Amino acid sequence: ASNRYLFQVRRGTLVYETTVEAFPASEMPGPRELYRVDPLATRAGYRTELVRVANQGVIPAARVVELFTGSPLLASNIKKNSVILAVNGQYLQSAQDLVNRLNQEFDYGESVSFTLLQDGDVRNVLVNLWNPGRRISKVSLGPLMRYESSLNPGTRTFILFDLWLFSLYRYQRSEGEKSHTFMGLINVSTNDGELMEETN
Repeated sequence: ASNRYLFQVRRGTLVYETTVEAFPASEMPGPRELYRVDPLATRAGYRTELVRVANQGVIPAARVVELFTGSPLLASNIKKNSVILAVNGQYLQSAQDLVNRLNQEFDYGESVSFTLLQDGDVRNVLVNLWNPGRRISKVSLGPLMRYESSLNPGTRTFILFDLWLFSLYRYQRSEGEKSHTFMGLINVSTNDGELMEETN
């Protein structure tokens, strides 16, 4: 039986792969980046690649390497290994550039034009970004209770008895990380990452 395990770990928008073995860490290889994740607008993972495009030479692009449940890319017939060159006519610098632009420059549910490279041909495809619909993002009852929620990044905060300098209880969740604070003195935090897959 092997004592070697391969893990894919997601931390924010970065997914990386690492090996875990039952011997000292100094002898193990370090983590290896796999791809960047857009968990909201397109629900997909991308890797930066340099591609050759006719009349433009070699340019940076984002290859689709993972499609998560509910990805709007599937409705636009964009599959794994599709290569995205530009968004609304503006060429990409990297996979992280794509993730940042989709989540900062566009609203959820908005239609965006992707320029794709498939089988040596460049074509434009319209993608309707994921739309979460209506939801409550903030509720407050003076200093007694406050709740706030945001999709980008996925953050939730709940506070009981907010007494200016400290609160009786504060719960905060950002992506997979959770934090509980009692009377501003005791803090317990959990889930520093998300385990995606384990293979033996």
